[in-house]
Amino acid sequence: MSTVLPKLHTINATAAALGVSRPTIYRLAREGKLARVQIGENSSRITDESIRAFVVARMVATGQNGGKE
Repeated sequence: MSTVLPKLHTINATAAALGVSRPTIYRLAREGKLARVQIGENSSRITDESIRAFVVARMVATGQNGGKE
């Protein structure tokens, strides 16, 4: 039986992709908004799935008025 492992991203890559700082990534992980995987004593990664879920949860639908009422 094989297990499919999640795709993982470095803290730096995640911060760059979301346009935020490294401390923000660690805070979001602490708050449970991003899933962090501890790789070693001083190394961790963020799951691709949690990054996608984070972005999708914050997408704003825009209508004819560009989201303005």
